[in-house]
Amino acid sequence: MPPKKASQKGSSLQELLSNLTMLVENEEHESVVAVADKLLAQNPSDKKTFKTKIIALIKADKYSTALSELAKNTVVTNDELTLERAYCLYRVGKLEDANGLIDQALSSQQLGAADSRGLKHLKAQIAYRQDKFADAKAIYDDLASGLQYMVDGEDHDVLVNSLAIQTQQRWWNQNVQPTGNVQVVSHEQAYNLATLKLSENKYNEALALLAQAKQMAQSLEGLSESEIQDELSPILIQAAYVHALLGEIKEASEILSGFNILSDTDPLTKDLLINNILALHDNHPAYNLSNPHVTLRHLDSVVQTVSSKSSYIKFQRKIISENRLSVEYLAGKEIAVKKGIKRHLEEFPEDEGVRLLTFRPAILDPFSTGGKYSNKNVLKRALKRFSSGEKTNVALGVAIIQLLMEKKKVDHAAEILEQMFKSGVPRYAGLVAVEREIFGLQGRKSI
Repeated sequence: MPPKKASQKGSSLQELLSNLTMLVENEEHESVVAVADKLLAQNPSDKKTFKTKIIALIKADKYSTALSELAKNTVVTNDELTLERAYCLYRVGKLEDANGLIDQALSSQQLGAADSRGLKHLKAQIAYRQDKFADAKAIYDDLASGLQYMVDGEDHDVLVNSLAIQTQQRWWNQNVQPTGNVQVVSHEQAYNLATLKLSENKYNEALALLAQAKQMAQSLEGLSESEIQDELSPILIQAAYVHALLGEIKEASEILSGFNILSDTDPLTKDLLINNILALHDNHPAYNLSNPHVTLRHLDSVVQTVSSKSSYIKFQRKIISENRLSVEYLAGKEIAVKKGIKRHLEEFPEDEGVRLLTFRPAILDPFSTGGKYSNKNVLKRALKRFSSGEKTNVALGVAIIQLLMEKKKVDHAAEILEQMFKSGVPRYAGLVAVEREIFGLQGRKSI
């Protein structure tokens, strides 16, 4: 009997190993974890199986679980699986912890070339998320000029991510050379190049590149329909944004109405969609945004985790924060707005324009005719500030234009906008959209 029992155990182990290999190849991550647990129950010191389990958890987006398993395990030491540990910390939003772990590993000089480059890639991504674009660019420049690329596609990743960094530097008016001719070889590259063109106010070129990105994404092989849709979503949302900037609201609305927001479980995609619909002052078949109280409920329905919030860059966080404050403001939530403005300015101290939300009564009651907060008096006070040396205050200028447009004083609104540009205000995409709308009402073309 004992030999037979031993033979059965060996057969079971071999079967588990075969199943594990098959599941890994088929990318059935949940099942990989289950089979790995069975194998580790038989051989708790099996490092290869433990690593396979951790990688499966990462691929299943279970970063907190992976960190928990790494913390309590007795299979690998703290010096092992550094890249996996750091990546999980990065994905749950613990950027400083991830960065510290990477620096410690790189300074030990005990890593192979491939592991070292992998950690540098992650360090560049962390710098990007922290809006340290110059640091991220320096890392990618080092990767591009150092050893030969270690894995297939690494050169492509470096190029795509470098374009993303260049885009952010352009958005924040950092010193960046204009883009030259770049051969597009993937939908990711086309998307990032389109975003860069957008930051240079080259809207039609951006749309052409986004159309190319869409076509390339639809032609991807080996992906399911849902996976292709995941690749298409950011491309389409960006295209809607560009159309909106061009004043092509109908085209933007048509793109956004093609999304089934209620069935989309990705919080980032859903959040960006709602904010874009909100910016268009339009309605989606699934969302009626005409009521600010309803809009707030929709915004609250987007379950944001630390991980998903850390995926936003500063530019996005600022706009999304402003949008929420605006909706709370329209809903009459004065206390929430005051607290929100304080939090907003702690992260974005340069965005003093949000303080204009304290003029709540005037904006909420466009028919008000008297009192200190009437539209008339608020406009008078705002114009006085503008003419007294605040012509480069974008938020103030836009508020004045809005109030003038409500009073149908289109020519005066156009004059304010022209004074802003003459005073040195950059031709931001949003201001160009305002210019197109005003000039259209006047029957003339924008520059």
